[in-house]
Amino acid sequence: MTRVFLDDSQISGDLATISGADAHHLLNVLRMAPGDSIIVVDERGRQHQATLTAVDEARARDSAR
Repeated sequence: MTRVFLDDSQISGDLATISGADAHHLLNVLRMAPGDSIIVVDERGRQHQATLTAVDEARARDSAR
């Protein structure tokens, strides 16, 4: 499963916002779409399974389970 490493500033509650090169990689290289699952890794190394809920050219948004 795809892992995305995020700063705590990109995580708010159960939502994480992925932007820039990471969003480009998810959307254009891996061709991920809403409903796809990823693993979000925070600054402390904790892993959270998440599902992409909204995707556009600038960012991908996911919801941790």
